[in-house]
Amino acid sequence: MVVSLKHSTVVAVPDDGTSPVGSDEWNAEHNLTLDSGFVLGRQSAGNGPVEQIAAFGDRPAAGQLTYLSPTALKFAPTGYSGRLIQINGVLYPIPVGGIAGLGNTGVYLDNVANQNLAANTVYTIYAIVVAGVVTANFRDDAPGNHRPSQTVGNESVEVLYQTSTSTEYPTNTLIGMCRTNASAQFQDDKSNKFVLSWFNRRRRTGSNYATANPNTGTGTYAESPTPYRVNFLCWAGDEVEWEIHAATYSGSAVWTYTAIGFDGINAEVTAQAFGTYYYADLLSIRDVKVGLTEGFHYACQLFAGNTTVYFANTAPSNVPSAGGNVPSTHLVITVNG
Repeated sequence: MVVSLKHSTVVAVPDDGTSPVGSDEWNAEHNLTLDSGFVLGRQSAGNGPVEQIAAFGDRPAAGQLTYLSPTALKFAPTGYSGRLIQINGVLYPIPVGGIAGLGNTGVYLDNVANQNLAANTVYTIYAIVVAGVVTANFRDDAPGNHRPSQTVGNESVEVLYQTSTSTEYPTNTLIGMCRTNASAQFQDDKSNKFVLSWFNRRRRTGSNYATANPNTGTGTYAESPTPYRVNFLCWAGDEVEWEIHAATYSGSAVWTYTAIGFDGINAEVTAQAFGTYYYADLLSIRDVKVGLTEGFHYACQLFAGNTTVYFANTAPSNVPSAGGNVPSTHLVITVNG
């Protein structure tokens, strides 16, 4: 049905052609305009004028930030996400091919055009509008400098917020976070989870394992002589899931221990077993880590024993009496983004 909007009283007197507002103007259809992505209705209490209401109820579940290549990320709609993003109270369509400006060179950085990303740096990524085009804006200030918008018409959208000046920027809508590697490129692989989406988050699981015998002869926790870690990003308030596994053996009856450390060798919850000569003990434990700050962290597997203890790597011969393959010594981390 076509919406019609004209005066309720029709003027019957013929138009004289000289008056700026005669019967032809009075009786004509009037243009009814509204912003893209809205419908007409009323949310305010009581009887009153018609208002714009977002066509997606509150606001759409915008696209998803993903890794494409060492030089490109992508923020685009998915099969289960919305196709619009709200920026400063206005809904903008997200191109199927993704928004502009998600490379590692020639990008907007802190609202300055044609900049290059630096090595080993965490960036929060926002969507801004440049000459009518939705474009990425990288920010290298401290992760966590964002909050739900308090600007009228943009309420609850996560936006840039400078805590040092208590200034909100509703023109910057948060879409994700990334960390560059030593080559100033993007990276997101099995042991490095360096791209997270703010919208439509997924479970992102990383793992790593011992490639050499991480033997220890001390009663204190330490990393393997050949350290292996899972590097990752996380959002503030996230509960990071983790698990560790180990197969141990030794030349005498000893206690063997394994644990996980975050950003150092302070052991979290530990697993322990008592083994006899060349006896294979399988140790496994899983838990969650809470209280990590937003941004970059790493997890490492720790080992201890009261004499020389060996933790099996990928070679089954490391456990002579096991009679075949045993699980490798490894750790697993799961984040959301």
